[in-house]
Amino acid sequence: MNSGDTTALLENPGIHEPAVSDQLESQYREGAVCLCCGGRADSVLSGLFDNRFGSPGSYGIQRCSCCGLERIFPVPTLEELKTLYESHYNFGGETGTLYTSLREWFFRSVVYRVWIYIDGDISFHVHKGSGRLLDIGCNEGRGLSIYQRNGFQVEGLEINERAASRAEQRGFVVHRCLLEQLKQSTVYDVAVLSNVLEHAVDPVQMLRELHRILAPGGRVWISCPNSSSWLRRAFGKSWINWHVPFHITHFSADA
Repeated sequence: MNSGDTTALLENPGIHEPAVSDQLESQYREGAVCLCCGGRADSVLSGLFDNRFGSPGSYGIQRCSCCGLERIFPVPTLEELKTLYESHYNFGGETGTLYTSLREWFFRSVVYRVWIYIDGDISFHVHKGSGRLLDIGCNEGRGLSIYQRNGFQVEGLEINERAASRAEQRGFVVHRCLLEQLKQSTVYDVAVLSNVLEHAVDPVQMLRELHRILAPGGRVWISCPNSSSWLRRAFGKSWINWHVPFHITHFSADA
């Protein structure tokens, strides 16, 4: 873990956890409790706005009094988020530009390896192995290219149509659906959530869905912004990783 992000590699134990109750989910929506543990949610920050893309709305941050997990409030619905992603967040599908050429060179260069050493491997680009790997939120497939070079049989999951089309043009299999809609007859050995879990309306359910598609002993690679970093303390309301309303849950290594 570095100052800006936290990472974890988790193994699927092959057991099932009970589902979240409807009552707990309702209280979570109302801002009363933590969806993870059911503890009391207290307000710790208010007046946050989208300082990246300019989407409308004002949000606050609530922290669980028991486990310390933080989330924005109010929590957007899936329908609201879909509209916000399509109107403010979409990948433009650009190819053949100076930026995309430089980006491809950077990811293949020694410079990037040095940067990973300094900043941390938050995208898991140095992990080598074998087996089936699913990159959730694969965008236009640049991560898939690296995981494939590292020895994995790769597939992606991406709901952004333009990004998914670009990844498919590069020769990758991409599932254009939400994780809970993915119906597979076979299972994966690795699932990658690189800066994805914080975007989930219900991260607990997302992990349960990963359990469903992973082989026993399969692994989940997770990275997300570190809510206990010194950068948060230094920048306060201007911390770049508040990223409301797209970053919904805020994790620390402890939480």
